Amino acid sequence: MVDSAICGFAIGAGFALAENVSYLQALRGRGFGVWLMRGFGTAVMHGGVAAIGAVISVYLSESRQWRGARQFAPGLVVAMMLHSLFNQGVLSPASSTAATIAGLPLIFMVVFYFSERSLHRWLGGKLDQDIDMIAMIASGEFKQTPQGAYLMSLNDAFPPEVRGDMLTFLHLTLELSARAKGDLIRREAGLEVPADPALESHFKELRYLEKSIGPTGMLAIRPLLSQTPRDLWEMHHLGG
Repeated sequence: MVDSAICGFAIGAGFALAENVSYLQALRGRGFGVWLMRGFGTAVMHGGVAAIGAVISVYLSESRQWRGARQFAPGLVVAMMLHSLFNQGVLSPASSTAATIAGLPLIFMVVFYFSERSLHRWLGGKLDQDIDMIAMIASGEFKQTPQGAYLMSLNDAFPPEVRGDMLTFLHLTLELSARAKGDLIRREAGLEVPADPALESHFKELRYLEKSIGPTGMLAIRPLLSQTPRDLWEMHHLGG
């Protein structure tokens, strides 16, 4: 959510910059006060509503697993309502600008706090889950888990070699996921994480297994894989 707030504010401020260029002609010769309200005030407002809309969309994606237009509709509606409220002129231009400049930092502080707390819970809890799953696969207890039962239910749909590749793909994905979370925790603690030349071979193996399993097989094991935006981000971060 922190990243979405930063990107959303940058996009909104960029739009405000383009809009203010057009107003340079329409409001030529006006004083500093007018430009402070018209230029700076609306720039902060545009950046703020875009950031709030982006934060809501990312929250729905991460916590509710919403996808497509449904993911963006609530944030867009909230941004439009806030923009409309600003344009209604309920407060004076000076009061609206002051309220925007004072209120947005408070909103962002709350977002940053909850985002940081959520990230810590995800790192700790998901890391434990990944390690437990790796241990069960190694010990043979995986068949007794709901995930293992689901994989066994695919016996009639896929040949043994494909099911073996599925299990290997799942195991390697869990190892890389746990590795990425461990690296993030060490970096947060201020420790240096040396580059691992073997990582590239692991990602090559993942790509090979994905081709071997095929689109239908990947679709079948998708419920077993961690495919939330945070999980995909951590894998990208590790691969980069």
